[in-house]
Amino acid sequence: MATWGISGPVDLLRRTGILWWRCWPRLIGVWLLGWLARYWLIKLALYVGVHFGGFWGDLIMPLAALARLSTYILMFLVIRGETNLPDENTDGRSRYQAFVGIVLKTILPVFVLFAAWRLILADYALYLGSLNADLSYAAYSGGAPERTLTQAQEFMTPSDWRAYLAILIAFVARGALTRYSEKLPAWTQLVAVYLQALWVVLLLNAASNRLVGSPKWVSERKVIVWYTEQKERFFAHFSLLGQVWKWITDAVGPTVLAVLLAVTWIAIVGTVYAARPQTTWAGASQAAFGELQGSRVTDVASRTGLAAKARWQRLPVIVQTRASEIFRSLLGIADQLRDTLRLTVHSGPVTLCFFGFVFMATVVLDPNGAYFNVYVTDGYMWRGVAMLLGPHEWIWWASYRESFRTAIGALIDPLRICLVVAMYWHCVERASRPSVTKEV
Repeated sequence: MATWGISGPVDLLRRTGILWWRCWPRLIGVWLLGWLARYWLIKLALYVGVHFGGFWGDLIMPLAALARLSTYILMFLVIRGETNLPDENTDGRSRYQAFVGIVLKTILPVFVLFAAWRLILADYALYLGSLNADLSYAAYSGGAPERTLTQAQEFMTPSDWRAYLAILIAFVARGALTRYSEKLPAWTQLVAVYLQALWVVLLLNAASNRLVGSPKWVSERKVIVWYTEQKERFFAHFSLLGQVWKWITDAVGPTVLAVLLAVTWIAIVGTVYAARPQTTWAGASQAAFGELQGSRVTDVASRTGLAAKARWQRLPVIVQTRASEIFRSLLGIADQLRDTLRLTVHSGPVTLCFFGFVFMATVVLDPNGAYFNVYVTDGYMWRGVAMLLGPHEWIWWASYRESFRTAIGALIDPLRICLVVAMYWHCVERASRPSVTKEV
């Protein structure tokens, strides 16, 4: 039966309020500890980068990304104790072993999801900006040798073979430590966690900065230039269609991104929690559109899927094999997003839209922690605080602005986490009902 009423949104707000009321002191404490850990790790990376080179600082920066991930995992685990979601630690492991296991399992998929929204670059951008300022000050004060612009850039962000060698060594060493974990001391798993974070972060940075190229590099590729020219030429003859196209992209583009951002965070929760009910697209269609319309949607999707599968099977075997390897190399990232989307559809269209709206409201209040954009630094909550405090000298703002930002983040980020977990909890209970999970 489709859920078009307001019971879903009301239940979502109720769960969010309960989780926040029960957990807010611990969540804020965990968030502040994570913020302090990231702050001092970035300071350590800056010191090493200034005195020994950016390559060695890059080896420390994955610890900051790992601290961010551990902060969210700890908040998720704190909240799970207030829900009826099952505990993944059912084989008698200690809490330490269970936590390390969760971190090892979630580093790659969560970091890839972070990279999709550039969140993994938030601390790295701060590190590079501070490193540039510190190197300039050291050269100006005589504490470092003078360098040309090219030499300074190479010193800050080396692009030689050392980065790729570090990726290879970290990947191989992490695999060896994980394979023989039962024969090694417990502390070696911490090394495995660091090595996992190291090769993933370095690989993502290499893929975005060196292998894929900058946005300018992408825009200059022949196929992109050809597409841009053809689109401009077409819209030059049909100006009305150009205006309609611009209106559609301006309206639909941000909406799609907002939904994907909200679903991404539910997927992150799903990688940490073990509660994954066996859902089907048939059950999701019935939950969203009702039994009759859901069956029609399922029939259309089935026919489309069979046609696509038939075309896929006509491809050469080598193409199918290589494509499957590429998908498996992502360790189920696409499958995770697909399963998460299918799970959230069980909440019904009204609840899903309401969740997306409330989630984006928290992003508008404070975007830090949800995604990263170099052109977006503060939300409307910071602007409201600035208006309440009134005008002050620049030195006053320079002294206290980070304290205000930290306080805002400590308030909004845990609240956003409670909202995401509440939505996941609601969807799991909806999808676990026998009338929803049965095959149709």
